[in-house]
Amino acid sequence: SSKRDLEGQVSRLMAELSSVKAHLASTEADALKMNRSQVEKIQLLVDSEKVLQRKVTKAESECSEARTMINDLVKQKDLMAFENKELNAVCEELMGIVEGRGAT
Repeated sequence: SSKRDLEGQVSRLMAELSSVKAHLASTEADALKMNRSQVEKIQLLVDSEKVLQRKVTKAESECSEARTMINDLVKQKDLMAFENKELNAVCEELMGIVEGRGAT
């Protein structure tokens, strides 16, 4: 009877051990699956970050180019304003000469 009880206990323990092993295997598989999923998500985030960084770099470059163009345009405008002032002075001088000749 004692031997049969021990065999029953051993049998139950073996069944419980099998169940625990199966649960452990399932848990490990789930953990591995979740780990792969997280790695994929991290890779997607890294890829997105690279794309965004390239866009930021491009935008900064375009902004720098735009500033340079604006500075060049301002310089050209200032030069044209100066040249216009000089031309107005020459025109006034010529008008004075023409008016002076007409008076004689």
